[in-house]
Amino acid sequence: MGSQISVVTSTDATAVASAIFNGAGVSVTDATFEKSYWEENGLGGNLGSAGIFTSGPFGIGSGGILTTGYSRDADDSSYGQNVDTQIDGSDYCGPDTTNAAVLSVELVVEPEYNGLSIEFILATEEDFVNPDPVGIYLDGVQYAVDTSGNRITAKSEYLASPIGITEPSNPSRSTQYERSSPPLIMGLPAAPGAHTMIFAICDANNGLFDSGLMVKAGGCVDCEADIKINYATTTTTVGPTPFVRTIQASGTVSGTVVYGVPEDATTTTEDVATSTEVTATTTEAITSSEDSSTAATTQSTEVLSTTELSSTTNADTTSTHTSESLSWSESSTQILATTTSEESASATGTTTTIDPSTTMMSTQGGFTTIRRGCRP
Repeated sequence: MGSQISVVTSTDATAVASAIFNGAGVSVTDATFEKSYWEENGLGGNLGSAGIFTSGPFGIGSGGILTTGYSRDADDSSYGQNVDTQIDGSDYCGPDTTNAAVLSVELVVEPEYNGLSIEFILATEEDFVNPDPVGIYLDGVQYAVDTSGNRITAKSEYLASPIGITEPSNPSRSTQYERSSPPLIMGLPAAPGAHTMIFAICDANNGLFDSGLMVKAGGCVDCEADIKINYATTTTTVGPTPFVRTIQASGTVSGTVVYGVPEDATTTTEDVATSTEVTATTTEAITSSEDSSTAATTQSTEVLSTTELSSTTNADTTSTHTSESLSWSESSTQILATTTSEESASATGTTTTIDPSTTMMSTQGGFTTIRRGCRP
């Protein structure tokens, strides 16, 4: 042990597939490992390239994991994430690969849904010289591509600064891998009915240094196609200067994008004016009779309290929620790793995503790569 993720190695392809498709709207009908490693080891536990994880990194929760080494190495440094399984490569990873782990899943999308939401994290021990590649295919189309339309690898922008995550070596880290992408999420168009998905990861060029692909998925309705960083967001009202700040994910906790929005004084002023008009009406009512004068005076006092409360509210800092997508070019305005103690504004959160890319199309290794799909 030595990290927060928990992994159970498995040779049961259907069990791993069911762990991946743990969301609503999808039923797994069959699954097979096209490539994988498995070794029964009574002394130290079974060794294999696939497994089921819980307490996953950065808010992803639970799902299935495929690795180029041993799946248990995600939370156990016994083998140092540097295992050559001697398994061949795969065309699903592209050319010049080895140590493949490939899971094929037959599934059915239920009638109420028209797409698949795929969330995944690529973690690696690799340097940038031999970057391990991944593949995520739906009905023969490869969707795991970066902003340039290239296959996602351990060298992609999602694992490099400032987006990529490198955690300190301590028990609170998410996994034992050196570097990780944040949680990435994308929507794939999928009409109700039967479909085939392939999840693949391989070593590039040689069997040295391992990587892991952690995935969870479910059905969606008119889900957004473009790949995004799946961070929570919070919006807070501040002074006259707006800002955007990103708090990077760590351990099992999601990252957060904080939007600072200038306070809108116009709405509060209009509310106070309305209360004043009611006060004037109440004053006129005082002249009608002695009995009504007592009631109107009471009402006037209540309205005055409302006016004072509105004035006080005008000076307070308020918080609102929002759920919106931040393009990577927008988020580059300000990206910091931590919040500052100088912020006095309160903040509350909800989940949303960050858009670091535009839709791309390319052809690699005989597979069509396309970025299109459901839109909200």
